[in-house]
Amino acid sequence: MDVKCKKCQGHYLLRQGKYGLFAGCSNFPRCRSTMKLAEFLKASGQTEASFFPKPSQELPTRYVAFDVESPNKANDRMSAIGVAVVEDGGIVEEFYTTVDPEVHFDPFNIQLTGLSEAVVAGSPTFPELWPTLEPLLSSGLLIAHNAPFDMSVLAKCLRDYNLPWRGISSYACTFQMGCRCYPELPGHKLSTLCDHCHISLDHHHAGSDSRGCALLLLDYLAHGIDLRDFLRQYDMVNMRTIRAHKPAASVGKA
Repeated sequence: MDVKCKKCQGHYLLRQGKYGLFAGCSNFPRCRSTMKLAEFLKASGQTEASFFPKPSQELPTRYVAFDVESPNKANDRMSAIGVAVVEDGGIVEEFYTTVDPEVHFDPFNIQLTGLSEAVVAGSPTFPELWPTLEPLLSSGLLIAHNAPFDMSVLAKCLRDYNLPWRGISSYACTFQMGCRCYPELPGHKLSTLCDHCHISLDHHHAGSDSRGCALLLLDYLAHGIDLRDFLRQYDMVNMRTIRAHKPAASVGKA
């Protein structure tokens, strides 16, 4: 729920202060209106337990692999997103769309992804897409390749569009799992791992990358990797990993 500032009709955004989190007006410094965290959560229809969920000790049965492409080096908007949901040992749902980032595209990103202002014209903006994305991303453990990048882009979009979600989100990274599962490879990029595992990939297409990520996860699980070694907690407000478990020494391969 959007919480508006009564003084200037701006939007309250969570910020990190000296003594913890608080909500500040999006029109700062012109408007210096603030709100305590508890007041913000109540006004947005949330509780501290739902906004800052405690990590579960149980492994999930549903995994949500996702991949985002960004339009420029700021990496604070999406130009495309792909989602592949893993459950019962297979991919059960997929979603892909281009996104209108409402910002400029850098030449490097255009060349890398094939996306530009012209290509994404008419695509939904992130706020228009969020009612569709939110149930998908909330339905299982988030999985991504080089996951801190994708998590940070998601967090920045939520922040800049003032869309409340969860304060902390659990995730696991297929890059880190790949390093453990296939230490003999010269590198562990998504394309390298997919090639090694004979997974078809159209690299830097978010739909293909999310599917490749999901299939890598299934491969790792089939080889006996313990996902609990790779569970992380991402601070969606301050955009950083806040919890990391030390991986075990080895993994058995089936």
